[in-house]
Amino acid sequence: MRKHLFTKQKPCPAVVNDIVLGADIKQHILENRVYKVKDESKIINQTINNNNTINNFIAGLDVFTKLKELTAFRNKPLLDFETKVEELYGDDVERFQNDGFRGTVRYEKDHFIDMIHNMTRADNNDMDDMCVFYDSDEDRVYFSTGNGQWEDYMCDPGIRYLVDTLVSYNLENYEVYLIRKLEERATLGELTASLEDYYRFIATFRVMPWVHNKSDAQLLDSECGGAGESDCGALGGIGSLGIGDNEIACKYMRMYERIKDELTLAQRKLTARAVVDVIKTTTKTNIRELNKRIMGFLNVDEGFKQDVLRAISA
Repeated sequence: MRKHLFTKQKPCPAVVNDIVLGADIKQHILENRVYKVKDESKIINQTINNNNTINNFIAGLDVFTKLKELTAFRNKPLLDFETKVEELYGDDVERFQNDGFRGTVRYEKDHFIDMIHNMTRADNNDMDDMCVFYDSDEDRVYFSTGNGQWEDYMCDPGIRYLVDTLVSYNLENYEVYLIRKLEERATLGELTASLEDYYRFIATFRVMPWVHNKSDAQLLDSECGGAGESDCGALGGIGSLGIGDNEIACKYMRMYERIKDELTLAQRKLTARAVVDVIKTTTKTNIRELNKRIMGFLNVDEGFKQDVLRAISA
């Protein structure tokens, strides 16, 4: 190499660039045994290959492991599904029960689908609210029940449980709110159409309305609050109508039964498909975001990387 650098009269043809080697550069080459210029493109390609390897590694992990390791690392326990829904719609429930809205609230048909989207979308940076997802390989829907536990259903029963949860933690209060407004004779036509839209939505999944087996006292007494297992006795407030114990409740139950009977199979399938599509889409989005979060932490935190590796090998 010394002969090559100092003795040869005819320089070798340039391979990378035409470079004139000074004495200091030649001495550096001899002392450090640097005989080849680094190929930066190979370094970049190696980095890309490493990232692809990590991406493939993450993609190969099951959702349960990824969520468990990420939430533990971030010290953010995974929410259970029903708690998430309760927190998501708690303010609306309070306003329905206390008539706290400005003006009269009416949900459009598509609003129920939007609610499903909000319930199934992971919105927190730490992904601790990714508590429902759809497994396309098994055609099952999984729901977090807290403490790292999950329960799962086949697709159709899973969708019904999801809708039933939305009704229990929010929409039954909307139902009572609309009925009270109707009994006050407020904008009858629009509110009747809104209640019919709501009944049509829940009837698609064979979810019963709140008025099922309820008395007028429970439904209309202002002191009974909103939806729930109220045991109010005498009628009061707008419920003081001097009628039978369940005449009004039965009227709206008959409305529900009529709407359920009028639903065609095509209408049921259309609404059910819209809900399933929302869950499938949010699942893909949630998993993509989950993988990005894990990718970021694997690249910068060696402790997290070791925790994930131990979880896999266990």
